[in-house]
Order: sequence, then structure tokens, then C-alpha cells
Amino acid sequence: METKLYTLEIGEDDQLDFQIAKVDRPAIESNWMVFNDQARFRFADTEKRIVQGYFMIADLPIYRRDANGEYYVKFTKQSIQNIAENFMRNGLTKNVNEMHQTGVLSKDVFVLESWLIDSKRGTTAPKGFESLEGSWFGSMKINNDEIWEKIKGGDFSGFSVEGDFMPTKELKTDDRILEAVKKIIKKEVEVTDS
Repeated sequence: METKLYTLEIGEDDQLDFQIAKVDRPAIESNWMVFNDQARFRFADTEKRIVQGYFMIADLPIYRRDANGEYYVKFTKQSIQNIAENFMRNGLTKNVNEMHQTGVLSKDVFVLESWLIDSKRGTTAPKGFESLEGSWFGSMKINNDEIWEKIKGGDFSGFSVEGDFMPTKELKTDDRILEAVKKIIKKEVEVTDS
């Protein structure tokens, strides 16, 4: 069966309506890790309240179903770079929400750091994550007690970037190929505790 696959991009002008949501099921199928003061992958008594993971994964087909039917979207390395640059250039580090409640920003939660995975520049993913070239990785600082409890309780497990994305081209591909690509990328993104 043939499925449509759209490549998404942002416009050339600055966009200020980007937000990063804390979600329970990230579309990029990559959960975050939670770090304590001893930088281990478990909770400790004294917590730094930092979560980190992929914000966006390059070339990962993301399934969508809406009024237009069923299809996939993906972000290229270049479109992710454009999105990340726009986000940082416009100081949008406090544009964080819960479960895509656009415009309802989370108090005392912000993007602490972010970077693009680029082996030529030596920027890689932290231990426990595969380095996926061209993808956007980052950390959030959670100073909000209620949200921190939700994270610890498993209500949120990853990030999802929202913005005004435009399809730039349509590709047609076989469902079997899309599923194979997703399995390969998902296997690379699995988090290990070692």
C-alpha cells in the first residue's frame, strides 16, 4: 500500500509561536532521561530536576491521521537546524507547555540547553542515547513542584515540538519501507541503563 510522506519546514521569517510540550507519548518515539545530582539515571534525595532527550529526530517518519486522511511527516536535518536556530535566536526557551496546550506556558520550566547532533562539530548525544545526526537534543530545568511530581509519576515521558510547519514536498512510499525505517530509527533511539 502506498502512503504519502511530507517533508515539513518553517518559513523564512522568524516565528515566535514555537513551543515544546512535555508529553506522555512523544511522536518521535523517544523518551527522556531524568537526572539527579549524581548524574545517574535514577532519582536521588537531592534532585537537580533536569530532564533531557530528543526534541526532534531527523528523517524520522511520524504518523499522522486527521481530516486529510492518514499520512506521514518528517523533518530533514536542514529543517531541524532552521527550527532550532529560530527557537534560540528568538529567545523562546520559556515556551514550554503540557500536552500541547498551546499558549498555556508552564511556569518555572525552561529549556536549559540544546544542541544539534553534528559529528563534524563534535556535538553528540549524552551517554545512553544514540547520536542521530542532524537531530535536536536538549535539556529542561523543572523548578515547578507540581510538574516535577508529574514527571516523577510518569505523566510525561518526552518532548514534542509544535509550530507552524509547512509541507514543502510530497513523497509517495510503500508502507513496508516506512515501517522498516521507523524500526531502524526506533531501535537506535532506545535508551539503555548501562
